[in-house]
Amino acid sequence: MTKSGKRKDSDSSVQKQLEGILVAEYEKKSGFYGIHNTSKVWLNPTTYIVPDIYSEEHKLIGEVHAHTQKLKSAQKDKLAADILKMVLFEKEQHVEFEKVILVCGQEEKTYLEGDSYVADAIKQFNIKVEYVGLTPEQETLLVKTARKQNLSK
Repeated sequence: MTKSGKRKDSDSSVQKQLEGILVAEYEKKSGFYGIHNTSKVWLNPTTYIVPDIYSEEHKLIGEVHAHTQKLKSAQKDKLAADILKMVLFEKEQHVEFEKVILVCGQEEKTYLEGDSYVADAIKQFNIKVEYVGLTPEQETLLVKTARKQNLSK
């Protein structure tokens, strides 16, 4: 641990890079370009979120999850928080948005479409789960990074 309380090896730059690749692949698949987001999106005058995917033009909001291994409880909690974030955004805007979660791991896709309260919420709130595969090299890099960060079993 560092003085700030963060894990020493918790650099997420590889995940961020792969998230950008996943969004680019989704852009090709969906035909919606310019949707990768790193800016604040305001829910109301005092509260904002920073979704990974956002387009006012296409009425699209989403999150990207670069995991290929079995999900740990903190990663499941992050998925639940991302669902809440998208649903809250849509409610605050009073406009229906297409909501999407991009995943690159088959295990995560199965979890999100399976039998859990998270999967039920996804169905209930009409959130799409889109699988975008990684190349073998990208997957190896992601697994190595997750091990270094102690995010895989």
